[in-house]
Amino acid sequence: MQHPKQQDHTISFIGGLSFLASFVFTSLLSPSAEAFPELTRHGYVSCTACHVSPNGGGAMTPYGRGLSRELLSTWGGAREAEVGHGILPKEWSDALENSKLRLGGDVRWVQTHRENAAVRSGQFFTMQAQAEFAWDEGPWAIAAAIGKLEDPRGKKEFRLVSPKYYGLVRFAEAGALRAGRFAPAYGLHLADHTLSVRRALGLGPDVERDNLEFSWIGEQNQFFATITQSAESTASTDKERASIVRYERIINSNSRVGASFWQGSGGDHDAAAGFDRWMFGVHGIANLSKEWFLSAEIDRSERTGTSLVQSQYGYLRLNYEPVQGVWPLLQYQHERGDVSLNSSESNKYGIGVNFFPRPHFEFFGIWNRVSRGSDWSDEAYLLLHYYL
Repeated sequence: MQHPKQQDHTISFIGGLSFLASFVFTSLLSPSAEAFPELTRHGYVSCTACHVSPNGGGAMTPYGRGLSRELLSTWGGAREAEVGHGILPKEWSDALENSKLRLGGDVRWVQTHRENAAVRSGQFFTMQAQAEFAWDEGPWAIAAAIGKLEDPRGKKEFRLVSPKYYGLVRFAEAGALRAGRFAPAYGLHLADHTLSVRRALGLGPDVERDNLEFSWIGEQNQFFATITQSAESTASTDKERASIVRYERIINSNSRVGASFWQGSGGDHDAAAGFDRWMFGVHGIANLSKEWFLSAEIDRSERTGTSLVQSQYGYLRLNYEPVQGVWPLLQYQHERGDVSLNSSESNKYGIGVNFFPRPHFEFFGIWNRVSRGSDWSDEAYLLLHYYL
C-alpha cells in the first residue's frame, strides 16, 4: 500500500503533469503559432536537415551550416559559417562541401558560482573538448568523435579516445538503423549541459551507452526504438540494459509533442544487488507567438532492488527572441529523487539568456534561486561554447 505522504506527492505530480500537458497541447494547437525554437521553429522539424545523426547533434551537413548563419546568429559574413570561418580558399571550401566528409566538434568552457548562508564557491574549467568526423554516402554513413576530458573539474586529463561512434544505414526515405555509442533517444535532446533533468535520469553528457537504434522520421510522426546497454567501463553496480521507445507528433509544421518510455534492469542480481528501472516522460516544444516559445519535459521513474524508489523530475523554459540570436529566458526545474522524502526535493527558479553572436559561437548565462526544503541558495553558470 502506498504511503499517505508518498500518495499526496504522487497526486500533486500527476496534477502538475496534467496541467503542463494541457498547456503544451493548447499552445501547439493554437492557430497563431508561427515559430519554433532554434532552427526547427522555422519549419525544420527533422534533425537530419542539419546533422548526420537522426537524433541531432554532432557532424553537420553543409545545409545546416548555412542555416546557422541565416537563422540562428545575430551577425556573420557570407562564408563565416563554413569550416574555418571562411578563411580557407573558396575552392577548398567548395571541395569540402561537395565531398562525403562531414565535420563537427564542440569545446565548452564554464564558470560556476554557488552561494548559501555558509559557503560561497566558484570554479572555471573546460567541460568538453572533442571533434567529430563523419563519412556520409547517402544510403549509409559512419561517424566518430575524438577527444574526451576525464574529471574536467579535477585533474583535467585529456584522452584521444572516442566517446561517440556509430554506423548508420538509411532505407525507405524515412527509415534508419544505427548501431554504436551515442546518446539514446529519450525525451528532449537539448545541448544545455546546465539542465539537471537528464543527469538525474542517468543520461548526462558524461554517461556512455552502446545502442542499437531504429528510427522513422516522417513529416508528422517521428519514432525511435532503441536497445541500449551501459559501456563496459561503467561500474558493475550501475550497469544497465534497457529498451526505449520515443514517439513525437509534429503539429503545424513547427511544433512537437512527444512521449518516451524506458524499461531496464542492471546491477548484480546474483549478489542480490540488482535493480529494475522504468521511466516515462512527456515533452513538448511549442510556439506562443513569433517571438515567444517554450520547451518542457516531465519524467517519472521507479527503481526496484533492495528498496523501492520512485522519483520525478521536470523543467519548463520560456524563451523570447527580440533580436535574432538573442534569447532571454525564464526557467523552472523540479527534482524529487524519492517522492516519499521531502528532503530529496529541490526547485530551481532561473533567469538567463542565450546569445549566438556569430556562427560557431554561443554564450549562455543563467542564475538560479534554489529551494531545498526551508533552505535557499544561489547558483549561476556562464558558458562559452565553440562549435566547429
